[in-house]
Amino acid sequence: MKFFTSLFEFVIGLAVVDSLVKVLKPPKAFSWQALMWLTVFSYVMAGLATGFVQRLIASCGGILFILFVYWVTAAAAKLRIAKKSLPLGAWITGALTSIYLFGISLNVGEYQLRIDGISTYLLGIDSGDVSSLTFISWPLISAGIAALPYILAVRLKVKKPSPAERQYLVILFGSQLLISCWIQFYFVIQNWLVQYPSLLSDDFIHSSFVWKLPSAQVTVLSRGVSILEGMEVQLKEELNEKSWSEVEKSLLKVNHQKFLKGIEYQAKQSSPVAEDPLWKVTYKFSSRKSGSDYNLDLQANWNGPRSNPDTKPDYYSFTKSCRIKQVDGRSGLGSQPIGNVECQASRTGEIEVFADQGKQ
Repeated sequence: MKFFTSLFEFVIGLAVVDSLVKVLKPPKAFSWQALMWLTVFSYVMAGLATGFVQRLIASCGGILFILFVYWVTAAAAKLRIAKKSLPLGAWITGALTSIYLFGISLNVGEYQLRIDGISTYLLGIDSGDVSSLTFISWPLISAGIAALPYILAVRLKVKKPSPAERQYLVILFGSQLLISCWIQFYFVIQNWLVQYPSLLSDDFIHSSFVWKLPSAQVTVLSRGVSILEGMEVQLKEELNEKSWSEVEKSLLKVNHQKFLKGIEYQAKQSSPVAEDPLWKVTYKFSSRKSGSDYNLDLQANWNGPRSNPDTKPDYYSFTKSCRIKQVDGRSGLGSQPIGNVECQASRTGEIEVFADQGKQ
């Protein structure tokens, strides 16, 4: 019984293989089967080549693959001129053409999908910089592909569409242009949120385009907090374990304003974004214990736009209190006192104008 079962499976396998051979064997020189095998041949040859020749052969293979997919999808959908809709095959071919031209770069969980386009090979443009063009151009390229049967006759001769077909083409390109505009608007909004991350803390409850992050994440993403945390890091790098005489020299009345401005500049330059000029950092500087300790209160105030002018001011203000004190030096400096900076966590605070800003 097992012998007959194995024999039956073998016969079925031969039949399937024979059917595949008949389907994939090119019936003539110009057919989708021929394009498929030329695509396979191109990528095999590209794998054996190097440098410019490899890129050239792979690019030709990409063109052949796009033509193959268009031919197969158009044949499967039985494309007809009278069918007044955007064929699925045009969208599939349009997606492949967009990726071929501009490439694509996507983050999928912990993995990154990256395919370089012809623009990377010819112009050296990074795929991540033009990845948005892949999605923006997709509907328009698809519309152009869907319009080919209306403007090209047999043997690729140009023909004039009928009035009804012209009306359909106008609607087709108009609708796809609208979709491209919506996709581009999405990328514009996302770019704004990258360059102006504090906008995420505003109220977008009535927006149809911005997805508001949970409030717990908004605080972490606030640029004002990032600037203050960066200033704390810079303060510790500049003053910790320095001789107390050097620390006091930096904190003198004639020096500390320039010193703190430099600290603020370095904190912003560590990861600059376009909204940085809209954050104004003020400070309150005072001495304790006859100059042996100093208090430094930093405050980052948002001077940019807000959706509701009646929002409480402290919603756009963050403060950080630091203490600069002298401690006993380590063995390397003997008994000479050194500086030490201790800062509290950033917090939301009331906006106040410090009258003694820049004064000790």
